[in-house]
Parts: sequence; structure tokens; C-alpha cells
Amino acid sequence: MQTLKDFFYAHRLVPSSVAWPAGLNWNGGITYDCNGGFTENPADPYEFYNLGPKYIDGTGWNGVGFPSFQIMQFYNNSTPRYPTFCSQTKGTDPPGNTSYNTKWAQLLGAVGGYLTRHNWQSKGYYYVQNEPQNQADYDIAAYLANISKAAAPNLRLAISEEPKREIAENATYPGAKYDLWIADLSAFEPNYAKARQALGEDVWWYFLYGDLPPHFNPITIDHAGIETRVAFWAAWKYRIKGFAYYSVTGWGADPYSNPKPMGTNQNGDGFLLYPPKNGQLVTSIRWELLREGVEDFEYFLLAGGGPLPKTPDIGNPVDTSVLSAVSSKTSYTRDAAALQHLRDQLGLKIEGKVNGFPLLDSHPPGQHPRAAYYINFQDPAGMPTENPLVVNGHTWTKVGWDAYSAQKGYGWAGPYIGNSSIMLYTYRAAAPDPLQRSIIYNDYGRTDTFNWDLENGKYKVTVSIGWEGGNYPKQRVVVEGMPLFDNVGTTAAAPYKVASIVVNVADGNLTMEAGQTNEYTMLNWISIEPEP
Repeated sequence: MQTLKDFFYAHRLVPSSVAWPAGLNWNGGITYDCNGGFTENPADPYEFYNLGPKYIDGTGWNGVGFPSFQIMQFYNNSTPRYPTFCSQTKGTDPPGNTSYNTKWAQLLGAVGGYLTRHNWQSKGYYYVQNEPQNQADYDIAAYLANISKAAAPNLRLAISEEPKREIAENATYPGAKYDLWIADLSAFEPNYAKARQALGEDVWWYFLYGDLPPHFNPITIDHAGIETRVAFWAAWKYRIKGFAYYSVTGWGADPYSNPKPMGTNQNGDGFLLYPPKNGQLVTSIRWELLREGVEDFEYFLLAGGGPLPKTPDIGNPVDTSVLSAVSSKTSYTRDAAALQHLRDQLGLKIEGKVNGFPLLDSHPPGQHPRAAYYINFQDPAGMPTENPLVVNGHTWTKVGWDAYSAQKGYGWAGPYIGNSSIMLYTYRAAAPDPLQRSIIYNDYGRTDTFNWDLENGKYKVTVSIGWEGGNYPKQRVVVEGMPLFDNVGTTAAAPYKVASIVVNVADGNLTMEAGQTNEYTMLNWISIEPEP
């Protein structure tokens, strides 16, 4: 067991139950008497009495211990609390039966007191609810947060959900506070998260096989290795204090030959380690890259000279380096060599061998020099057929749904790139503007990312959306992490919209996200022009 704990610690990873097999009541380890007391057995080497100090404080182990641990968790996804507890029936949450709630409050008070007596109140947490789905679930989440804090004010509460107004500002159960929000990256909303962080609440991220491009995903084989590294750079940007992943050994019959044990299209889902060979667990590249990413984060702490700031609004000197590599959760460098070089330079900064904070120096093979570029989104083999395509005095490059290529220096990333039945083209000859006649769109309504490798600097980016004769109410375009069109509609009466935004390219790549789930975004063209 200690060998396994050593293995996790060396890789900067933390098992959720750090004192396993010891736990609270139903997992063995601490026996609760249903009257506010715990019974411990010091003679049992696998009891919390012995394993807690060892792996939480590091006593008799490494002198440090793990930084966090789960003391108790929800019953299941649909029913966060046990149907019966201490001979009391819960009833329907909220509000639950009074007799049950009394016993439950007594338990929480005992847990909070137990953690305080051992000085573990900053490490231990109660995982209250998993992935609430609707307003009824949000009501339960707010209710449980309130009664838990009333019973045990110092007990840290966690929920696997992005910071959400429907919970934190619940109309029926106001004032709900979660100490730890565990947000799925795809759903993470930075602005509201920042508001909760300002109140002293922490945010972690978790990842699923459904976190598809343009998002980085550090836990599936199908994604580029740099996504595992860059996840930690993005975490610093957004002041994210941890990652969570639900399984490291969720194997099927043979993960070596079939790495899709969960029946998904994402290889590696559910495991980061392979079954033992010669008595040793076999690590994955992702497992090792996670350690590299954490070590990157440790460099930020050392170079910045202090702890992670509470919110993104509170600056740190190392932000200069970090933000040169990642500007949003979907806009980040794809240049692994440049990212490694930047970390090496940060190391020299920490050692006092260089002055100032280094910046990413990325030059992909197909990088475009600082200049103006005009791109018409169309079927490259279809209309308009003029070659070269010259409109309004500019020569327009014809770009379709080409997958990103570092050699070409441009292209798309997305869940269906390459599927010609989903990534579609059309040509509307009746449109008065020749550039707005051609349209590309994702027929399934998903987010896709256009990358144009580009010399760093400030640029004015202009985009046209719309469809002659059509109504599309919720079009979305984001450039370098900044919304250009956010749920913007075009109609048959006003079929097109054009807008501009000035952005700073710092990672050698201009990134444009287009589309959102189950909604059409109709792209016509994009122009990129240098700004002074």
C-alpha cells in the first residue's frame, strides 16, 4: 500500500481517499455511533487512527503528506444522501424528514470536529453532490450546502459542478457556499468562477472523454501530448487549484489492445495506468505528462515568488510568461518544443541567470509573417471559382474544412473534422456580396476551432456570418478567447452580420472558435490585419 502511495506522491497525484482502506463508517476505519461519537481502534494498522496521520501529515512517511483528501461523499448521483441513516428515513430532498436531518446534522458536526481536532480542516472535504443536472438538483445542492455549513461551519464542501448562479444564488435556499467547485472544463465559465473565487471559494477542473477540441484534454490518448502540459498553464491563468479524474485503472479485458473500456470513441477513457507487468504498474505517457505539467506549475510558484493568487484579477509577475503560451481554455500554443523551451527559460529565471520573465518563442513550420490576410470560407473546389479570388482589392485565400496542419500553418480542429456528411458547404448565388455567397457550417451544431499560425503582435480580426434567406438565432464566434458574436442572430430580412475585434497574438497562433452545441453558425469569411 505504501509503495502505491509513494508512486502517486512522486507523480504529484493524490488518491481521493488518501488513507485507504480507512474511511468513515461505511468504508471501515472509523465507526460512527449515531450519537455524535467516533470509535477508533489504535491497534488496527489499517484504521484511520494510524493511516490518517501517516498519509495526511506525513508522520512516519515523507514528513509532508498529501495536500487534500475526501472524508465522505454522496450516496449516488440521483440521491446525494443515504435513504436511511441511523435508523431514520430521509424522505424527499429538500427538505428531508426532521428526524433524519437532526441525525445528519449531528454526523456532520462530528466530522467537522474530528477534522479540527486533527488539524485537517484545510485538507479534508465532504463531496456533497455529483453533476447536478437541472433546477431540482440545483435546489438540493443549495439546500445541502446550507444545512451542512449550519451543522459544521469549518467542514469544506465540494461539488462536481462549475460555479453556478443557480446554486450559489439559489432563490429558494439563498446563500449557499461551496468551498470547492469541481468544474468540467467544457462547461467552465471564467467570469462567474472569478466571482466565487473572490469570496474565497476554490475551483478545480475535471475532464471527460466528451471534452473535445477546441478544448485541451489531458486524459485521453487521442489528444496531442501538449494538451496535458498546457492544461496546467491554463490552470494558472484561471487560478485553478486542482484537477480531478474519476479512475486511473478502469480497464477492459485488455487495455493494451483495446483502450476503449468504457465503450466511447476516446482511447484511454477511464485509465491512466496499465495492468501490472512483472509486478509493476505500467505508466501511460499521459500519467508521466501530468507530472510534467504539475512541475511546470511548480515553476510558476517559484518564479512568481508566492502562492497562486486568489483570482485572475490579482496579478503575479509570472503571468507574463504563462499568458504568452495560453490565452484561453481553447486558445493555446500547439508548439511542444517552444513550450518546453519556455519552461527551461523559467528555470534559468528562478536560478537568477536571466533577467525578466521569458516569453514563448514559437515558430511553427507554416507560420505566417506579420501581414494582412484575407480568407474566404468555401468549398475550395466549388464556387466561387475565380483563381485568384480578388474582391475589393484584396486577394482571398480559399479555405474549407481542412484539418489543421503545422506545415501549411492553418486549418481546423473539431469533433467531426474530416466527416464530409457533417462539415458542410453551400453557395447562395442570390447574396449581393460575392464573399457572403459561400458558407461553411457544422451540421451537427458543435464548436470547431480555426487556427492560423501567425507572427505575434496586435491584429484587427473581422468576421462575417450569415446565410441569405435563412434565420439562425444563436451564432457564436470567439477570437483569441474574446467573444465576437455571442448568440447573435441573423434573419431572412437581415441575413448577414460583420464585426471586428482587436486581439493580441502571443502564442504564434490566431485562434477562432465557431459554433456551439445544437446551434448553427454560418461562416463566410475572416480578415486578419496588423494593428500598430
